[in-house]
Amino acid sequence: MTERIAGLRKYFITQRGHRALRKAKKDPFLLASGFALDSEKDTVRAVKRLIWMLNEETPVIVPGQKILFMRTNPTLQALFTEEEKRDLESRYRLHELGELSNICVDYTHLLSAGFPGMLQKLEAQRKLFTKQEQKDYADGQLSILRALLDLIARYCTAASDAGNQEGAESLTRLISDKPRSFRDALQMQRIIHFTMWCSGNYHNTLGRFDQYMMPYMVILLSTFYRTALNKGKDITTLENELQNIRAYIQIQLLSYSETISVTYDIAPSLSLASFPNFILQPLVENALDHGLKNSLRPDKRLHIAVKREPGNLSKKNAVNILIEIEDNGIGMDQETVASLFQIETNGYGMRNVNDRLRLLYADRYSLEVHSQPGAGTRTVLRLPV
Repeated sequence: MTERIAGLRKYFITQRGHRALRKAKKDPFLLASGFALDSEKDTVRAVKRLIWMLNEETPVIVPGQKILFMRTNPTLQALFTEEEKRDLESRYRLHELGELSNICVDYTHLLSAGFPGMLQKLEAQRKLFTKQEQKDYADGQLSILRALLDLIARYCTAASDAGNQEGAESLTRLISDKPRSFRDALQMQRIIHFTMWCSGNYHNTLGRFDQYMMPYMVILLSTFYRTALNKGKDITTLENELQNIRAYIQIQLLSYSETISVTYDIAPSLSLASFPNFILQPLVENALDHGLKNSLRPDKRLHIAVKREPGNLSKKNAVNILIEIEDNGIGMDQETVASLFQIETNGYGMRNVNDRLRLLYADRYSLEVHSQPGAGTRTVLRLPV
């Protein structure tokens, strides 16, 4: 167990510190009395309650959290007054704590569409309905989804203000698109689970968790191996090489308990440029496994930049591809840097990368590693276009 996980476990499980962030309890029949007064239908009550519950939530970001959304409103509002409930109990058997329970959520359907996709589907269905009851039901679902998207946006702002950029970026993506990574799918599943509680379904479960998450792992693995194998060819495109790196980083981060901020600055004009296959992965692996994994700093960062720069005409390089892989990890001394190009490994280490580049480009490339203990490492690769 890492220090981060141990800290979160202590906070949530042992100390139950999150309970101190909850608001004061309210009258659970606050809404029900108004519902009864207006003789609201059951479905209308359910919609209004859920929207009220979502609007009542205050975004809370706990240091060290990766997956956001935490309940702050402790009071689940009742759909019916006590008098109405006694009447229902005389005619029906109700669950001990509410009107809804043990509902199985179709996570796969929701994840595959995403929040904006569901919004578009509901709006399209709304136009096809002819009966007013159907239209009212669709309007209720649309209102719920818009209230949920508003809460996601508020959480996004709170995460950004708290310095949790990884969480803020994930929520931003979920507002505009369906989840396309394991991390975003996990965040969306948490939001759905959270929303089900707010709707009164406190017994909702995840079921076969692997069933929902496996497609996102398969996408990562298939992308990584497809781009790594490259149909047996030594040369690929820079775009494919970067796809390989993105997939590799996401796969690696799944096994990391620490939060690592990964940023990219990629010149789009170079995407179709020819590039040696599987060259960048060992460089990124060095940054992750040796630079950042062993670092104790809380603000771990990895930055990958790809730029176009003027080449060396004497070496017949009109234009170079400049690639910089920079981390703020533990760094290394100059003796260790020099040894990287001398150590022979069983895999694709720095020496193997350098040897491959020498065979392909002779003296028309450069591979440099700049590092200092405690100051991180910057690897710079220049290749002719």
